[in-house]
Amino acid sequence: MSYRSKPVVKKFTGRTKLVVAFDIPENRNKLRHHFRRQLIAWDFRPVQKSVLESDRDYRHQLSQLISDLELVDNVEIYKTK
Repeated sequence: MSYRSKPVVKKFTGRTKLVVAFDIPENRNKLRHHFRRQLIAWDFRPVQKSVLESDRDYRHQLSQLISDLELVDNVEIYKTK
């Protein structure tokens, strides 16, 4: 999977959002910046420094990215209404 390209994903209806919260330690600083840049490339908008949101359903792509980068213990994904 190419992470830099923007995949075609379904837009949520109504006010539903996908929220990603992460806490990646300082000793993995480069990985944290890479992860944040990827979210922004996918049009996620920052809510706080380590919390971003999107109105598109990137759950599949995020799961793959989180697994590939070995961030399973550092990232939470929420679907809100």
